[in-house]
Amino acid sequence: MESSEGGLLRFIGDLSSKQQKSSVKKENVRKEEQEPIARFPESEVYRKIIKYLEESRQVAKSELYKWSRKNNIRPVDLYNTLLSLEREGKLKKVFDADKMDVIYVFSS
Repeated sequence: MESSEGGLLRFIGDLSSKQQKSSVKKENVRKEEQEPIARFPESEVYRKIIKYLEESRQVAKSELYKWSRKNNIRPVDLYNTLLSLEREGKLKKVFDADKMDVIYVFSS
């Protein structure tokens, strides 16, 4: 049997010091880098997406993403808005086999 100093688990001490170093590095990150840059207020994004969906009534997922890029809407804002509308029951997803795409159906 090996001694406790030279045993198989002697590397654990090294690992814990590496974890401490990595956690120190994360704490030194400036707050400006952690916060996303908003292009316009969240409520305006929500209103733009709602307006587009109301006008379209049914829109393919691919078309919606193209529209959001043209309107400088971040994918995360679009995704969160779509999830919110689905939870509220205002938006449903349906697969269209002819278009081979997901269709969002808006109901007010």
